[in-house]
Amino acid sequence: MFVAYPALCVNAAISYHVVLTLWGSLSARLTSGKVQEFLNWVVLAAPLSLAVMASISRILAVTSGYSAPLHVYSALPSDAQGYLCLAKEWYRFPSSYFLPDGMRVKFVKSAFDGLLPGEFPEIGDPWSWPGTWMIPSGMNDENKGDPSKYVLTSLPPKAIMSKLMLLQVSLELCDYMVESYFSRPVEEFEPDYALDQGQWESVYCENFLDSAQTGMLGRTLWMPRWVPIKKSWGKYCLLKRTAR
Repeated sequence: MFVAYPALCVNAAISYHVVLTLWGSLSARLTSGKVQEFLNWVVLAAPLSLAVMASISRILAVTSGYSAPLHVYSALPSDAQGYLCLAKEWYRFPSSYFLPDGMRVKFVKSAFDGLLPGEFPEIGDPWSWPGTWMIPSGMNDENKGDPSKYVLTSLPPKAIMSKLMLLQVSLELCDYMVESYFSRPVEEFEPDYALDQGQWESVYCENFLDSAQTGMLGRTLWMPRWVPIKKSWGKYCLLKRTAR
C-alpha cells in the first residue's frame, strides 16, 4: 500500500486546489463583505483542520493500540541467553537489533502453515557479508511450510513428526517467548501460553488491541473515553520459562 501514498497526497492536493478555485469563483457572487471573508476562511481551514485531526487521531490509535510489540522486546534482560521463541506472533517481530547479543529468535509451531523467514548465515568471511546475498536453506516461492524453520536442534532434519509432537519438542528448547493473549477461543496449536503458569512466568505485559473483536472505527481512529465505542483488549507478553 505504501506505493499508493504519494498518489493519494497528490490527488488530495489537486482536489483541495479545485475546491478553493470553485469557491473563489462563487463566493463573490453569493456573498460580500465580512460574511464573504468569514466563509473564505472556513472553506480554507475546514479541510485542513479535518485532515490534521484525523491524522492525529490515527497516530494516537496506532500508538495506543498496537505499540506493545516494540515495548515488550525492550524488557528482555541485557544479559539474556538462549532462544526467544515466537509462535503466532512471528509476523510482528520487529528486528533482531532489539535483542541482546546472546539471544536468538526461533519459531515454534502455530496454526500458520506457510513459509517462515529464514536465518541469515553467520559464518564465513565477515568482510564478504554473506547474509546480504546467500539464500537461507529451505526457501521456496510457493509459500510452502518448511519444518527446518522451527527450533528442533535435538532432532534429525528429516524426522517425521506430528504437528503436536513438533509443538511439544519446540517448547522444550525455548528460554523466552513473546505471545499475545485474547479472551476468545483459541485455534489449534495456538494455546494461551501466558495462562500456563506451570511452564511460563510473565516478565512484562502490555495492553494490545484485539482488532478482531473491535469495530472498524475503534481500531482505526482514537476516540476520547466518553465516546461510546466498544474496544476489546488483550495482552502482549514477554514470558520466561520456569525452571525445568
